[in-house]
Amino acid sequence: MTRNELDKLQLIADKIDKIRSSVMYPPIKVITGMPIEQRTDHDKIGAAISRVDELEKQYDRIVCNLEPLECDLVYMKYVRGMSYKKISENLGFSERHTKRLLEKATNKLMKI
Repeated sequence: MTRNELDKLQLIADKIDKIRSSVMYPPIKVITGMPIEQRTDHDKIGAAISRVDELEKQYDRIVCNLEPLECDLVYMKYVRGMSYKKISENLGFSERHTKRLLEKATNKLMKI
């Protein structure tokens, strides 16, 4: 997997997180007694959900040729930025084995 592709995966994950947080935790408006323009929050939420779905499909297209474990490894390392140590602890593998598995997955992605 090239650095450009990894950056693209990270950008997609960041956009998904940003959209999810803006939908789940909208900014709080201070009530000042001034008239407020009408907004259609449902339209904004629908658009945000649609964008998240689109980004997730884009991510899935990139990693769809991987085994589930390989997909998880790529996600944890390159999207979430987890260390090899943390990944190996989560999966119950040695750090060395985790590195080998991740190298295999990234080599597979480079061939796509």
